[in-house]
Amino acid sequence: DGGGGEVPAWLSACCDFFVLGAPVKKVFARQAEDAAQVNALVQAFNANQVPPLDRSKPHTVAQAMLKYYATRNPPLVSPDVTKHFLALAGKDAKGSELPNVLHKLVYDVNEPARVELKHIMNFLSTIAGDHEATRMEALDLATVWGMKLFQCNSNITTATQVMIEHYDFIFAPKSSNRT
Repeated sequence: DGGGGEVPAWLSACCDFFVLGAPVKKVFARQAEDAAQVNALVQAFNANQVPPLDRSKPHTVAQAMLKYYATRNPPLVSPDVTKHFLALAGKDAKGSELPNVLHKLVYDVNEPARVELKHIMNFLSTIAGDHEATRMEALDLATVWGMKLFQCNSNITTATQVMIEHYDFIFAPKSSNRT
C-alpha cells in the first residue's frame, strides 16, 4: 500500500479480539448491549486509544465498532467515492464483473481510508470464511457493515458483499494488467 496509512491500533485490537477468541457466533446481530459501555468504547476509538475489551461482552465490542463507523465524521469513504460503490446496487453479486470493478474503485479511496477499509474487509472475510461456526455469511455481514462503513443506505450491500467474498482479489496491489 505504499505506507501512506496505518490501521488504527484500536481497530487491530478489536479485530484480534474476535479472531483470537471472543465468541463470534452472530456477534454482529442486533443484541441488547450496555449503551454506556458502547459509548465509552466509541469515545476511546475516537481518541484512537485501545480500550480494555471484555471477552464476556463481545456484542458490546461489536456494537461499538459499528457505532463508531456509523457516526464517524467524516465517513471512512467520502460521499463522492461512495456514489460509485452505490451504483453497483442490483448487479449480480455472483458475477465475474464486480470484483474487477471494485478492484479499481478501492483505489479511488484515499490511501489512509483504503488501508483501514482493507483491514476491515480482511476481518469480515475471515469471519465469513468460517460461516459454519460464526453463522455469519458475507451477505449477513455486508448487510450490517456496509451501511455503517459507507454511511449510506442498503444499496451498498452488493458492493460490500463482493468485497468480503473476493477480498484477496479486490485488495490486491493495483495492477495495470487487470481487466
